[in-house]
Amino acid sequence: MKLVLIALVVLLLVPVTAPIDAHATSWTADMLMNNLNAGLPWDMAVFKIDSITFAAPGISNVSDPGWAPETLDSTHTLLTISGPARLNNLYFTLYFEASPTTPFSFDSFQYLNGHLLANDTTHAVWSGSRWTFTDAPGLPSPVPAPSALLLVGSTLGGLAGVSWWRALRAK
Repeated sequence: MKLVLIALVVLLLVPVTAPIDAHATSWTADMLMNNLNAGLPWDMAVFKIDSITFAAPGISNVSDPGWAPETLDSTHTLLTISGPARLNNLYFTLYFEASPTTPFSFDSFQYLNGHLLANDTTHAVWSGSRWTFTDAPGLPSPVPAPSALLLVGSTLGGLAGVSWWRALRAK
């Protein structure tokens, strides 16, 4: 009796999932995007993938016909979709170029009028068998381009020179 009860408990804890074809070279996943964290409307989403690439077309089956994929970049690692501002869920299908058993991750970022909604970013991880989603803090601080550093350095040097020149003239 005890053995049968343990066997029933084990069977109830095992999730029922469709078998994964480890030999496939691409696959899809149905996704949902919402804005539960910030509670702000959003009108654009950007997906940045690591380790693998998005398979063409990148995204399809978008639940809102007003939203359409804008771009899948030439490296197939950055995907953009936009439409009218919305507060509710958006359902869609993402396409991945890799075996379904290959682990990878991607980040999704939501924008409103071109501004990142820092509290509506998500880090998604595929372990090769299941998804985990965590809040991401937003885009990392960009490293300044060398030309920007040169411009800032020249400006600071010029201001220091003017201050020095004025100090000499005042004497």
